[in-house]
Amino acid sequence: MTKTPKKKAHTPGEIAEFHAYCWSYYGGKNALYPESLPKLTNKELNEGIQEALKLSIVQGELDSVSREIVRDLLLLSRGVKKVEHEKLIERERAKQHKPMSSLSRSELRKLHRFALGLSS
Repeated sequence: MTKTPKKKAHTPGEIAEFHAYCWSYYGGKNALYPESLPKLTNKELNEGIQEALKLSIVQGELDSVSREIVRDLLLLSRGVKKVEHEKLIERERAKQHKPMSSLSRSELRKLHRFALGLSS
């Protein structure tokens, strides 16, 4: 059986370059599509990129599809209901949540105590 190779983490330089690429489309006064994300801030864009990286949605090349996924994450965070890559985003977000059946007894006890207000 062959092992799946580990995914390469993006370097800070690659992420900065990707940020500039996304900004050229959606941010600032010279953006190609500023109407897609009105009043986009660098902070908001950083948060969208970090979420996409955390969810492992953008892997390999940081390309136009990656840019569109970041755009869609930002639109969803702004309350837009329907976006192009919605199903992919929902699937990846669901993977991040641990099902109750996979919790250990200790974790279940802690969760139960928290729900009863017995611990913080």
